[in-house]
Order: sequence, then structure tokens, then C-alpha cells
Amino acid sequence: MVIKKDVQSYFIVHGVSTQEQLENYDVTDHADVGSDTTSVMSNIVGHNGRIVGVSTIKGTTYQIALTPRIEGGTFNWTCSISIVEQDASFDNSYNGQVFFGFIDNNSSSYAAPSSSMLPRGCNATDSNQNTDFEAYRSERQTLDTELINSHNQALNAWQQRTAIAAAQDQDYSDLKNNMDAA
Repeated sequence: MVIKKDVQSYFIVHGVSTQEQLENYDVTDHADVGSDTTSVMSNIVGHNGRIVGVSTIKGTTYQIALTPRIEGGTFNWTCSISIVEQDASFDNSYNGQVFFGFIDNNSSSYAAPSSSMLPRGCNATDSNQNTDFEAYRSERQTLDTELINSHNQALNAWQQRTAIAAAQDQDYSDLKNNMDAA
């Protein structure tokens, strides 16, 4: 399991020491596909700078967002927690990235948990902390569909060209056979 310290170490090793560098960091330049930390970095990028997770405790589903910040050369983390209201089915993966989203576009609402039950340093919120990733996922699905359609069009064009070439080869063979027979 990757922890906050691993994330901080990852950024430090890759020369990230200011908030501006953190906001502009591109994990794809340093991707080690098998690395848990790289997976978390990809998660942070997909969530517009946050780690968003879900935990169900005593039948209540909580959405938790951790956001890294660099202030004065040191890492600080902010934490926001919301309660996902009833009738929310959720999926926890998409294209290799961990995320929280509603299955079949179930609409659900969010409530702010009582401040008395929050861990020290966390804030309550009544909003979906995953909207950035849901927008990314929607855009990604559109691009994936366009890619599949373009691939199918190219494949069909190649098959048509192959059929035309085969017909021309047959015409040539027929003409050659007719000339040989004459």
C-alpha cells in the first residue's frame, strides 16, 4: 500500500520542490508501469491533484480526498470527507486507475459528516470530490470510441483495398490464361 510518505518521496526524488512544479508535474515522463507509487501518481493526475478514495464504515460510504501541497519546501496534506447518500452503487476501477463513480449514472447526493467524527486535520464537505475524474472518464470514453471507430474504418478500407487487389489479380490471371490459350 502506498502511503503519503511514499508520494512525498516520489516527488522529491523527481525534483519536485515547489507548488508550481507539483501542479505541472507529468507522471507519464517517469512511469514505471509496475510501480504502486506510479499508479497513485496517475490517480493524482486523474483527480486534478487529489487522491480520492472510498471507505464504507458501519454501512455508511465515505468519499475521502487527500490533496498534497508544497509550502515552504515541505509537503502538507489537506483532507476532505463527504458522505455518499443512499442508492449509490460504485465502481472502484477504470482503465487501471482507482476512482469512485456511480454505476449506470445513478444520481446520488452527498452530505457533510459531523465535524465531531472527522479525523484531526480533515474538513467536511457535501460535494462530490470526484467530479474531475468523472469528467476525465467521460472524455476518455469519447476518445476511446473515436479510436475504435477510426480503427474499424481503417480495417474496412484495408479489407476493401485487399478485395479490389484480389479482383485485379484475378482479372490479370484470366487475361494471361486467355492469351496463353490463344
